[in-house]
Amino acid sequence: MIATDENKEQIHSQLKVRKTLNNSTVLVMDENQVEHIVFGKGIAFGKNKGDVIEEKDVVKKFTCHDAEGEKLIQLIQEIPKPCMEIAQEIIEYAESRLHDKLNNSIYFTLPDHIAFVLKRKREGLMPVNPLKWEIQRYYQLEYEIGLKSVELIEEEFEIKLNADEAAAIAMHLVNAEMNFHLHESMMMVELMNGIMQIIRYQTQSDFNENDLNYQRLVTHLKFFVQRIAAKTQYTADNSLYSIVVKSYPKAFELVAKIRDYVEIKTSYAVSNDELTYLTIHLQRLLERKE
Repeated sequence: MIATDENKEQIHSQLKVRKTLNNSTVLVMDENQVEHIVFGKGIAFGKNKGDVIEEKDVVKKFTCHDAEGEKLIQLIQEIPKPCMEIAQEIIEYAESRLHDKLNNSIYFTLPDHIAFVLKRKREGLMPVNPLKWEIQRYYQLEYEIGLKSVELIEEEFEIKLNADEAAAIAMHLVNAEMNFHLHESMMMVELMNGIMQIIRYQTQSDFNENDLNYQRLVTHLKFFVQRIAAKTQYTADNSLYSIVVKSYPKAFELVAKIRDYVEIKTSYAVSNDELTYLTIHLQRLLERKE
């Protein structure tokens, strides 16, 4: 099993190098003879077996247990060192832009993805991302980070990629933000797009994406589809439901179509609380349109 010590205890003051895996990753042993894998930009530079890693230089630390820890080490060793190092740089940049820590899985999925991208590039196989437009629209910050990541990869490996790759990296970031698998994140994007298509068709409008009420609606829908993916429900004051239905019949009629679409696509039972607040957000948008 691989576990993170994050939020449990401070890193031991004595982390001695057992083996440098690459410039950013080191296998260490703490004072209790427990092995860890630690990450940090340039953390292994000039280090030899027995040297001490400074606590301030460690960005992420994993504790290794038995055979599974060895498998993790093997995975890191199989990924080319430059891929691991550029991934570390991208992760640090992403966390600074997102103002949050990403799930630990990104330390393995992103370098593996970069290594795969380089392999595809050498083979002349750079597929088109069918959800690039949707990712760019609904996950703008992650997409911007993806564009910067592409620049870093292009500069490091002297190759030319495309915006489709920025979208792919953005989805890895979304996964790590929400602790979802890739297929769940792709489902969320597709569901978001389907809902927005219903709204545009039923209102015969293409809303101004800079409008505050539009942005609020998109934000609400992102959390809505996250709850669908996680199979959780939003609960609030259910007494508002009947008031909202009577007060905003046009908006609720549209929300009912969204509910039917979601339940057919996902078998997720949309609660009255979800319907209530989605209706309120849509009503704001419809009022601005009118």
